[in-house]
Amino acid sequence: MNSKSVKKGPTTKFILNTTVVTEEELLRKERLGEKNDDKPHKVILMVGETGTGKTALINAMINYIMGVRWEHKIWLEVVGVSENQTRSQTAAVTVYEVFPQDSPFSLTVIDTPGFGDAENEDKDKSIPEALQQLFRSEDGIHEIHAVCVVLKSDYYSEEDRESYKASWDRGIENFKRFFDYLNGINPKSLDMTEGVLRARKQLDASVNNLKDRIVFADCRKQELEQTKAALEECEQGREKENNFVYEIDEAYKQEVQINSSWWHLSKQATRCTDCKENCHYPGCWWVKDLSWCSVMTDGKCTVCTGKCDHTKHVKDDKMYEIQTRKVKRTKEDLKKKYEKELGENKSVFIGLENEIRWLEAEKIRLVEECYQCLEKLMETALKSTSMSCFLYLDFMIEKVKETGKEERVQKLEDLKRRSQEENKGLIIRFNRYCKTKINNK
Repeated sequence: MNSKSVKKGPTTKFILNTTVVTEEELLRKERLGEKNDDKPHKVILMVGETGTGKTALINAMINYIMGVRWEHKIWLEVVGVSENQTRSQTAAVTVYEVFPQDSPFSLTVIDTPGFGDAENEDKDKSIPEALQQLFRSEDGIHEIHAVCVVLKSDYYSEEDRESYKASWDRGIENFKRFFDYLNGINPKSLDMTEGVLRARKQLDASVNNLKDRIVFADCRKQELEQTKAALEECEQGREKENNFVYEIDEAYKQEVQINSSWWHLSKQATRCTDCKENCHYPGCWWVKDLSWCSVMTDGKCTVCTGKCDHTKHVKDDKMYEIQTRKVKRTKEDLKKKYEKELGENKSVFIGLENEIRWLEAEKIRLVEECYQCLEKLMETALKSTSMSCFLYLDFMIEKVKETGKEERVQKLEDLKRRSQEENKGLIIRFNRYCKTKINNK
């Protein structure tokens, strides 16, 4: 393999020349050697905070599979190591494909940027987008053998690595055990994993969206009941004129600025401008092309009422909030509305009662749909429920009680008890947060 010597002394360092296969804004793929599909192939994902030594570990792996030994007095590098080891060495996710001639297997290493670089917060946000692009693309990576989490050592320097034979021997032994282990396991399909996680995100987002729709249906029903009460008062003889004025609490959806909460840092939401609904919040922060958003399937939203195209959605720092306002209306306005829908001979009361019944049925349907989503979340979850859904459990228990389905109420209460145990730390923080907010008012 082509290389160049960059350091001479007790140990000579060689930088191996790689072929750049892919070079995009977020993703770079380099290949070392001639691609050979006949050998067993192992795929490793490297993650770790800035300065933990991921770059050095990748180079050490490459030295191992290239057959470098202590007595050779050489060190091979495919990734340059900066003198300042507290900074991340990669500007984008980089994939290294290594095809050594004499090794019994080939290797792919996915090198992610270091997390927590205070000087470049946008880098952290680009990592999931780059990985999603890599895992979804046709010529990308669709299975993985291991995820290596690199932790920072108390003390590390390049001199330690090159000077102490004991450390070298331990490294060789550990790599042997590591790759022997990889040879004995089957890779994990990323297609299946990505599909399960995507379905869970869609269900999570649906629960949040349905909760808002149930609240809005309740507000609309209250608005109609206020209207009906006002008309009954009018019909009793006090005000029979068509210009009879009454006041109601009208429900509407207002765009408001997003404020990060204590349990998530989301400052953006994906929302449908046609349905005026929040489709992905919290959790939507990295994706630029909305067709890639987790709640989209084949470019269509799986969450909003109209299941609208992704082009009808926006992602920004605002979300829809249900609010009410005092509005004055007249009996004449109501007559015009229902005469258009029912015909002149139909009573305004009939129109009102029909709409109230429809809203009640719609609310029951939404509660049922929300309950089904929670059930599916329980089936697919690694834990009982997310913190966002946990915060809605009291709401759902109350709404399911209104439908009279006691068995479901019991299931939700059991889920709440389990979730309280699993989210104990977060709940303590939540209670402290609430007390702080109250004390600051």
